[in-house]
Amino acid sequence: SDDSLILPDSTSLKFGDSGDLEIYHNGSNSFVKDAGTGALILATNDLKIHNAAVDETMIRAIQDGAVTLYHNNIAKLATSADGITISGLTAISSATPLIQFIETDQSNKQYNIGAGGSGFFIRDESASQFRYTIDTNGNHVFNDGSQDCDFRVESNALTHAFFIDGGTDH
Repeated sequence: SDDSLILPDSTSLKFGDSGDLEIYHNGSNSFVKDAGTGALILATNDLKIHNAAVDETMIRAIQDGAVTLYHNNIAKLATSADGITISGLTAISSATPLIQFIETDQSNKQYNIGAGGSGFFIRDESASQFRYTIDTNGNHVFNDGSQDCDFRVESNALTHAFFIDGGTDH
């Protein structure tokens, strides 16, 4: 026997004195609606969100562990104690795409890798200087901000096989 409680479309189950939590299906979509003042809390040690057929994981969050996002049942982005792991081709799409690195153990010194009107660049955000640029003509430019920084190429035996001293212009 089927002991299911079946409610017609657009009929909701309401919880709380003011009906703050509501669960319903409107004929096309299903809703869990929390209109109260607090948060909607899902408490579990292993949260999994699957597709409707329950044969693909879309999101998984493990207590004291990783939170993983999937595409077509394949992990694409996962958190860890060390940061995040991204698998597959990663595209950053923006008018001025930018990845920022902050050295928290170095007085929050910042570095940016990105693209803009000048081309692709690596920039020391703290000094707002371009350290390396591939411009729109394909030129490779080092130390575009004319700072007192050196450029060197190392070989197997030499740390200064090719060296330019930025402070003395030699």
